[in-house]
Amino acid sequence: MTSRDLSANASKLWQLIEARDPDLLPAIVHLARSLDDPRVVDALLDGVTYEKRRLNLGRHGERMPRKAHHHARMAMLALVATQIGERATALHPKIRRLELANGERDRFGNREAHDPLTPVDLALLDSLPLRIVRLSGVPLRHPERLAAMQLETLVVDGIDAEHLRGATELRTLMAMLKDVVPTLPACEELQINALGSLRVEPQPALLTFTTWTSGSVRLCSAPVMHRAEMARASELVTDEPMPALRHLHCAGEIRSPEHMTALEDLRTQSMRGVVDLPALRRLELEGSIDSLAELRGIELEVFRGPDRRLVTLEGYPRAAGAPHRKLPRLRSLRGVGAMRGVETLELRSLASLAGIDEARGSLRGLDIRECREIRDVSVLATLDLRAILVAGTDLQTEAFPEHLRWAVVHDRDASVVELAMRERPT
Repeated sequence: MTSRDLSANASKLWQLIEARDPDLLPAIVHLARSLDDPRVVDALLDGVTYEKRRLNLGRHGERMPRKAHHHARMAMLALVATQIGERATALHPKIRRLELANGERDRFGNREAHDPLTPVDLALLDSLPLRIVRLSGVPLRHPERLAAMQLETLVVDGIDAEHLRGATELRTLMAMLKDVVPTLPACEELQINALGSLRVEPQPALLTFTTWTSGSVRLCSAPVMHRAEMARASELVTDEPMPALRHLHCAGEIRSPEHMTALEDLRTQSMRGVVDLPALRRLELEGSIDSLAELRGIELEVFRGPDRRLVTLEGYPRAAGAPHRKLPRLRSLRGVGAMRGVETLELRSLASLAGIDEARGSLRGLDIRECREIRDVSVLATLDLRAILVAGTDLQTEAFPEHLRWAVVHDRDASVVELAMRERPT
């Protein structure tokens, strides 16, 4: 091929690239192969480099609009995948990551979408030594080729679960799936969104699992999984024991607590089955819960609950928690001793101080502003209080035990937390 022919053929291929038609990419690759002269591909890849996890277009990028860069990169990657010519052969082993997103982030961190991007066509790229593919807002063509690739990380907006079967090297998957996660023998991390209920087939190597589905989640088998996040799931069903699971965030009910003998840390909106978790040490309850009766008898290291909604402390676990508690709806202090380490209590609906002596070990501040039903404060004599806030009640300073009168505060704007840190006057 003469130099004139070489220039003419390179120009023809470049014109096809500039057309920005995704359907022409296979034709560009076919034409490059049929010319049977590696110098044509070398001419097109002149100045193209791969640096900082990205294919840089060099002089080509300078003479085309920015919105055309993505399509040009897809064309150049397809040419590199052919390994035709010296430049393609040199670039080929370097292309181990493909990270693409539709749009750029503005100064507030929001992504501004561009025009629809050229799809990533795996039929043209599957010969590249890709290990990490991250796509956001970028379509994927021929996903059935995934099984033939040796990907370790895949991040895509959506994909058919059947196209993932056979991906034996995949270690991390982040994707939208319809209703099932297929078995991925090497996968250690799953982050899955689903439209409804989700079934997770056996995952022998899975360590961490996250899903945002609001439906039911069924885990068939995950023998080494130690952490699971299901913040919106309506329920969790397990078919087999989860001997390594230690940390779980599940909004809904745990159907088989007997499968979780090692669970230490739980965050949930449902109390069902909690008392049947033998290794539980830390519990955080979320949502609209006004009674803890189902937790009666349980002992924990740390408990965080919906204190603001509680009317009674019946069933409150014996555990440490936040030192400063706000219980605006609480009517009785019976059981307050279960709150290990409590330093201040802020109450608004309390009817009686009976039972408060259970907290005498650590309690330093008591806020009973607006608790108009309280009449007898003699029970406070056993406590070492540094602040007693009584604005909005009929209680007078003289009504309190003599050694506590210095701590009585009638200021409506006072802070019980700050005042509780005062030292007792000598």
